[in-house]
Amino acid sequence: GWLARAQHRMLEFGKHSSVLLARDVLDDEVMQQAFRYINEARAKFAKGQSPHGERLAADDRAKGMASTKQSPKVSQIRKGANGCTICQLPVIGPRLLVCSNTTCLKRLYHVDCIKGDAVMSVTKPGWLCNVCSRGRGSD
Repeated sequence: GWLARAQHRMLEFGKHSSVLLARDVLDDEVMQQAFRYINEARAKFAKGQSPHGERLAADDRAKGMASTKQSPKVSQIRKGANGCTICQLPVIGPRLLVCSNTTCLKRLYHVDCIKGDAVMSVTKPGWLCNVCSRGRGSD
């Protein structure tokens, strides 16, 4: 309950779990279990119960509800020119892939958006997007 009741704690949890996932310390099964616990705690809190089943005062619930906002739905996330070149969604965390050509106009990608169509392997150091990779090959 403690983690799920405060937005800043959930944000930190997200940051740390992203790093651990990127380093293959955690797997999807562990993360799914963690989110089941978090969602159970949120549901109990919304019903006015503490994680241990006791009833909470209405003012405690109201305070906690303000800080336990759910993650934005996909439809609420803004697409933009500074996002992934392919899907235009924000590019952050372990899925971030940046073209190594510093003069490239479209440098940001999600690994999973470009992986299937990439000319150069996305795991290669100094990765170049398809446009830059083709441009370099013709020099």
